[in-house]
Amino acid sequence: MTANLNPTGSPRHSGRRYLPEGSGVSVLSYVLVTAVFVVVLIVVLTSLGNSIGEGLQDLVDQIPISL
Repeated sequence: MTANLNPTGSPRHSGRRYLPEGSGVSVLSYVLVTAVFVVVLIVVLTSLGNSIGEGLQDLVDQIPISL
């Protein structure tokens, strides 16, 4: 059995790395966070839509261009 041990005495794992239990984050967590972020972003941009449009229009109106 010593042929399956490395010099530190721990078993080999064929180059695989194992995360400690409880430290993994599931794909579902990433999907949930992304979905919440997108929904909040849409709500904020929708509520500020008129304000942003009016602000940009005021900025464009201040540009001294004579046509």
